[in-house]
Amino acid sequence: AWVNVRRVGVGGDEPPLVVALPLGGPTRQAELAGWFDLTAHPWAGMPVELQPVAEDALGQSGTGETVTITLPERAFTNPVAAAVVEQRKAVTEDPDNAPGAVEVLDGVSSDTALFNDDLKTFLMLRAARHALAAEDGFDLPEVQDLLWQAALRIEDGDLSSAEQSLEEARRALEQAVDGGASAAEIGALLDRFQQALERYTQALAEHMARHGQASPLPHADGRVIGRDELQQMMQSMRDMAQAGARDALKQMLGQMSQILDGLQAGASHQANGPAQDGLRQLREVARRQREMLDSSHQRALQPGEDGKDGGAQASSAQRELRKALSDAAGKLGQGLGQAPDSLADADQAMADASEQLGQGRWADAAQSQAQALAALQQAAQDTLDQLAADGQGVPGLVPRDPLGRPLRGALGDDGTTRVPDHAEVQRSRQLLEEIRRRAAESQRPEPERDYLKRLLKQF
Repeated sequence: AWVNVRRVGVGGDEPPLVVALPLGGPTRQAELAGWFDLTAHPWAGMPVELQPVAEDALGQSGTGETVTITLPERAFTNPVAAAVVEQRKAVTEDPDNAPGAVEVLDGVSSDTALFNDDLKTFLMLRAARHALAAEDGFDLPEVQDLLWQAALRIEDGDLSSAEQSLEEARRALEQAVDGGASAAEIGALLDRFQQALERYTQALAEHMARHGQASPLPHADGRVIGRDELQQMMQSMRDMAQAGARDALKQMLGQMSQILDGLQAGASHQANGPAQDGLRQLREVARRQREMLDSSHQRALQPGEDGKDGGAQASSAQRELRKALSDAAGKLGQGLGQAPDSLADADQAMADASEQLGQGRWADAAQSQAQALAALQQAAQDTLDQLAADGQGVPGLVPRDPLGRPLRGALGDDGTTRVPDHAEVQRSRQLLEEIRRRAAESQRPEPERDYLKRLLKQF
């Protein structure tokens, strides 16, 4: 099962983005869900069509209803990073925009102080610039990757690159465990995962230090995660892999995923207080605004229908959402002393959208709703920064959609798997070593040795 993603308004010659859905094995019926971070994809921020597809063992396939959405994109708060990403989007939409992108990149790279004189960023910007200026054309995916990596370094330093490496290592390990890989392969992937984890925690600590935060690893639930705790979990995972405790290893990986997701959220705010309540309400407003934006995009792409049909109801819903924004702004003002200025822009954009929806102008309403959503994103980031300055939390460690990043869960664990304690794991390892010793003794009867070897194959 998978989802085909295609850009709206582009010819059928462009290959779709294929997003595989986790089936877990042969089945006649399944309800599938997955978490996919596509903010790095060149189509982020563009309207796309999603179509689910399923295929059986005989090659027979069926498709589901096509849904049109705007692919979520990452909001860059650094204006230089935002300018670089904007040029990436421009050449993605039309390669003929390359000359304008070259001009912008020349201006950015000529003043290295704009990106803290970082040599890697400079080289990526110049490489992209010269590729775009080539007379015989350019490799679009290469330019897209160079500009994206440069923007991430400008925004976050080494943190984004370290996070990407950690995510790749984690997914590779999860797939190996789920696919029944050998103990040797899992051991090698654990080494890779640990190296990526150490790099990530170091980059995270440096990122927080730049924001004046002394505590290196704050968790979203208010705890402080020590590196020794992460190392203990890594050792437990190694012990489980060696003992062949695959189910327990899956659950431990799920727990590690949740911890890492919590670190990325970073305890950005405390659990209570008017500012924190306002921030939670602001995220809910952003979530609802995103849904309304998607709906308006759909209606705008349906020619031949009466534009006013349903417009009054959508306009009423937009007005209700504007009231919810007012409530959130009041709490933020109470907790911070003054609500973020960008909330005024969001309020005006919502008012415009409400009026446009009432007139059946769906495309115009979608544009206003997109402006409102961008203002809400900026307000969320401004709130996090203010909370950090007041000592109530830290700024967003890895700026994301203010809706927040969902947890990945425990890799399909149904809650019945019990993670063994350290003593049990040690006992399992001792038994495993004893089986190996006996299997290697040539004087033992051949049937017994065959039996012992079959046991070892499970580990």
